[in-house]
Amino acid sequence: MRTNLGGFLFLAAMVAAVLRPAVAADPIPQQIVKINGEDVSVYAPGQVQPVRTAKPDYPRPEQENGIEGHVVLAALIGFDGRVIESQVTESRLSPSFGESAKACLVKWRFPKLKRDGAPTKYLIQVPFEFLLQNR
Repeated sequence: MRTNLGGFLFLAAMVAAVLRPAVAADPIPQQIVKINGEDVSVYAPGQVQPVRTAKPDYPRPEQENGIEGHVVLAALIGFDGRVIESQVTESRLSPSFGESAKACLVKWRFPKLKRDGAPTKYLIQVPFEFLLQNR
């Protein structure tokens, strides 16, 4: 009995290619801006998800006084997925929430992204909710 091993191997390779999980492509930036002469990708809220997070400390005076808050940080992420810089773009009630969120965000890690095949720095917005029920 003669078998066509070449045809079988070709078929096996095709099945493996179909069943292989797809590699997720990097998201497409909303726009490109210049920061200190460098092109930086800007992504929509929620378009880039962190790969590691931490929970912010609840400022003690606000916690003791039953104050809840909301903060949004704009964050510049480096080639290595670490936060280079952040600033408060929206804050409700207490500046302490913004400081706590900024201190927390430096512990987070984000994916290393590429644009046109080259590593890119990027800007994202990161919301933080300070709710007493979560404490």
